[in-house]
Amino acid sequence: MKTVYRTALLGLALFLGCLNAATPYRAKLLHYGWDYTKAGYLSWRHKLMEESMPFDGVMFPLTNEESNITSLWIWDATPWPDDVFDKDLEYLKSCNFQRFTNNFVMTWNSPGPLDWFDDGAWETVAAKYRIVARVAKEAGLKGVCFDPEPYAKFNWNYLPESGHAFDETADIARKRGRQIMAALAAEYPDMTFMAFWLNSFDRARSNQTDWTLYTAFVDGLWDAVPPGMTVVDGVEGGYVVNTQSGALRIAQRVRRDYDAFLSPENRDRYKKQISAGFGFYLDPYVYPVPGWIKLDGTQLVTLFHNMNYLLSAADQYVWFYSEKHRMFVPEEPEISWEAKLPGLDKALRMACHPEAYVAELMQKGAEGAIANHWPNPDFDVAADKALEAPHRDDWKLISTLPGYEAWFEGDNPAISVVDGKLELGAGCVVIAPITVTGGSVYNITIPFQSADGASLYANVGFLNAQGVWVEQDNAMEEAKQPDGDGRQLQLLIGPVPDAAAQMVVIMRHGELPKDTGPVTIVHPSAYCLDDLLPPLADK
Repeated sequence: MKTVYRTALLGLALFLGCLNAATPYRAKLLHYGWDYTKAGYLSWRHKLMEESMPFDGVMFPLTNEESNITSLWIWDATPWPDDVFDKDLEYLKSCNFQRFTNNFVMTWNSPGPLDWFDDGAWETVAAKYRIVARVAKEAGLKGVCFDPEPYAKFNWNYLPESGHAFDETADIARKRGRQIMAALAAEYPDMTFMAFWLNSFDRARSNQTDWTLYTAFVDGLWDAVPPGMTVVDGVEGGYVVNTQSGALRIAQRVRRDYDAFLSPENRDRYKKQISAGFGFYLDPYVYPVPGWIKLDGTQLVTLFHNMNYLLSAADQYVWFYSEKHRMFVPEEPEISWEAKLPGLDKALRMACHPEAYVAELMQKGAEGAIANHWPNPDFDVAADKALEAPHRDDWKLISTLPGYEAWFEGDNPAISVVDGKLELGAGCVVIAPITVTGGSVYNITIPFQSADGASLYANVGFLNAQGVWVEQDNAMEEAKQPDGDGRQLQLLIGPVPDAAAQMVVIMRHGELPKDTGPVTIVHPSAYCLDDLLPPLADK
């Protein structure tokens, strides 16, 4: 079986790449939220958590329960002893992670307040970041994450009443960013550093906007980023992304455009080491937020589509955030997110690893439990089975096979339907249009028979509702099984562009001599992963 997966590249195009069936491209999905875990709990339950949750890693604070110290409340002038998190380090070292291999220590800019001009206070903050980085490295974690949203008394705004000019304050904010990054790099120079916002906050250095000192602070972070570090802009704005084009556009801007907010000396470093990520917010898929997610029974499919967009556009990570319930509550499943949104776990797993559901798709399709979206798969020539198809001047309609079009050389098409099977002679091309839904993932299977070494090639393109190409892929994929019966070409396609109304599958006989025998296509199928999700009652 040959599996092909569509993955996002720069721009608004996708490339149909040939990938290993077990590892199609998807960014990693990380868990975070009000139900964040802790190191002690991980040491006890991590195996069950890995089995029960659809994530590739978790984001959590380091804590010292006896001293009431947490890495979330790191921004103040109170020093920590060097061994403050050694118990957590022991817990983490005891874990034998199999799936949670992308774990991050969480830090906030709390509690504050901090005077930008208090050198001693900021030296203390930097020293505390060194402790966090050391524990992350020694525990084998991927890195450190920073949430810049003020939850307590810290403020990113320039305050004229401070007695300092704006440029003076911005310069010192840049220095503080440089101090913190230097502290992290001193302990763990090849870590992955993530922030829920970096330059994607889209603010120039100006005293005319809110959060304006954050731009200078981020510039300072980049001053001290070492060559081996990966920096992830976590784009919390991913919460509202609901189109493929939107996800790709934002990711492209992170990679290509947002260095404009940095000083010139940091721009090359940014281009080489930045990684585009996204945040995903679960609560609006269950609890109403005006103008956001329609809670009409379709929200699980919508969640699957939106997660597909994010996972295919991000470079490395999408972080999953929720507030009102818990993802992991083995003792009280009735209060879990799965109880509030049945099918959530499956939707997330399918988005992360669609290839793992091909067998279920094929089984349910064979049982007739889900629809085959391929038009006229038995090649019925009856007039009442006619299907709409895209028309192009250089394609010739097969008059005996409604719904399909073909290209062939000369006047003899060498195309025929025999006993419900479509035979293609050498040099023939047949086009099959499939009605699709944006954001979905489809498994295309084209069984065929052949002799004389003949093979089947296929590629895929998309048309919008006006019949205009949204995207077309010119790479032909060939089935490589031995000659004879039982061969098939299989393509895993998705996410479908949000503007697409039809997926056009273009099949052709292999480039072999004219006297090569035909390729005979037998009952092709197009099954949609959406159809595996359980129906929801209106909320």
